[in-house]
Amino acid sequence: MDSSNTRIAVIGAGVSGLLSAYYLIRSAGSLEVSVFEARGSPARPHCTGLVSVETAERLPLSREAELARFRLVTLLVPELKLSASFSYDRYAITRLDRVKFERMLLNDIMLRGVEVSYNDPVYEVRRLGGGWDVRSRSGSSHYDYLVLASGYNARLPGLLGLKRCVRVLSGVQVDVEVGNRSELIEDSITAVISSYLGGGFAWLVPLGGRGLTIGCASDNRSISSLECLRMMTSLASKLYGSIKPFSGVYGGAVLRGYPIEAIGEGVVGLGDAVAMVKSLSGGGLYGISIASRLIPELILRGKYRVQSHFTRLARDLRQQYYLSKSVPTLLKLARSVGLAGKRLYVHVGKHLSYDNHIRMFIESLTSRALVAPLTSRSTLEISI
Repeated sequence: MDSSNTRIAVIGAGVSGLLSAYYLIRSAGSLEVSVFEARGSPARPHCTGLVSVETAERLPLSREAELARFRLVTLLVPELKLSASFSYDRYAITRLDRVKFERMLLNDIMLRGVEVSYNDPVYEVRRLGGGWDVRSRSGSSHYDYLVLASGYNARLPGLLGLKRCVRVLSGVQVDVEVGNRSELIEDSITAVISSYLGGGFAWLVPLGGRGLTIGCASDNRSISSLECLRMMTSLASKLYGSIKPFSGVYGGAVLRGYPIEAIGEGVVGLGDAVAMVKSLSGGGLYGISIASRLIPELILRGKYRVQSHFTRLARDLRQQYYLSKSVPTLLKLARSVGLAGKRLYVHVGKHLSYDNHIRMFIESLTSRALVAPLTSRSTLEISI
């Protein structure tokens, strides 16, 4: 595409839309980028902000929004009394202040001439004359290319010819102050997988000092998200003593899924809009950090230049989705082979990224230490 006077509409001013605009406005000075956002204000608290160090390094301005780093992840399975601790010999996970990060991106792109229109929902998008006619609350305008970064939206992807496999969980969390700071390991994250959570998962993430974020993602058909959060708050009180909330309950949709068709004729989907998520840990920034960098080349040089990158990313996320669907079966298998009541310590080498859930899982299961007689040991140590 000739970049002279090319007009691009970005639907959504969340992190997907802001990152797309960030890279687009730097790619060619003649691009005209407009961002539409249905909400009435910039970034809001809605997620924990956990990413791998590798993902954080791909995100511009992320170091300025960093809250903490972690080197230990403990996975609890209550009904099996099973605990698996994944210990890295380096800091492997970063917690970002998502509100600060998104506001920095917003300020940067607006200074560079990107028009960001809040309280301006898009009502209709129509293919017209080789481009797109976009009708929003502020009126109608024509664009040459469309970036769909609207977050989870049940309607728009299908209308634009984009395809995804998606399952929606309800995510809620709260920030609390704990009574017993000595029990809080500040470079450690706790995750919980349990049939009690309605096919979802939960987390406890330190927030600095006595601060702790308690969160849960669940299927409301099995258990309400607030009931799930109450269960996790009860667990946290047993671990850390008294619990005193200092935030309201916040959250949003937590997706499991993968993109099937993220690139269409004159349009590309990013982030939750096309289920570009890590299903096991609920993270969207991993896929966004890869795909957003490819948007300028896709628009200016064509689909064939970036298709292989999108295909590899989709394949990775699809594998994680099917692994997440296998969790109930894997828990039954763990009980049958004698893992119930065990404590596993998995030492993770520098070469393995936290993002690579599949490889961590496979190497843990195929370790000689795990194949050893399980019933004779209450503690197993594994190195991968």
